Amino acid sequence: MKKSKNAFACLFNLFSLFSGLAFVAAVIFHAHMPQGWTLTFLLTSGTVFYHFAMRLFVGYVIETLFFRRLQADGRWFRERACEQKLYAFLRLKSWKGCLPTYNPKKFDIKQLTIEQLIQNTLQAEAVHETIALLSFLPIGFYFLTYDPIDLLVYILTSLFAAAFDTLFVLLQRFNRFRLLRLQKIERKKAE
Repeated sequence: MKKSKNAFACLFNLFSLFSGLAFVAAVIFHAHMPQGWTLTFLLTSGTVFYHFAMRLFVGYVIETLFFRRLQADGRWFRERACEQKLYAFLRLKSWKGCLPTYNPKKFDIKQLTIEQLIQNTLQAEAVHETIALLSFLPIGFYFLTYDPIDLLVYILTSLFAAAFDTLFVLLQRFNRFRLLRLQKIERKKAE
């Protein structure tokens, strides 16, 4: 299982690299042959590269700026009254193991303390929430072409990307609330 998850990170990094190279090639093609297909190639490769590179960048920035600084009892991270019903409705527990993990070591229950796991869920939630919001920036590419089909493509890809990252937000919150309950039980035992 760990090999496939590490393979996911390698694959993600490779896609980021290749999409960046495709974007550079598209810029060169379009600069030398400004035609409809080169503009389409430029905008498509640019959008794909943006989505991959932005995810890596946001992860790095949030983990650097907020390393061990986020608080589980902070207003944003507290459990809402309807969340457990939402998780049950979505059957989150049954499919949460199907989602890939970029860095499995950050969620290894055998190697980390409950406090470290809680902190890692906070950071991962912040990363995925930020990514979901930034997924809508490519809609601005519409103003390069004013083509309604392009706008539809940007809206759909942005919605899909934001929805995908929202799954990870739900996963982190679900896991953190379970960890917080476990932490409370362990503290009572220690008293």
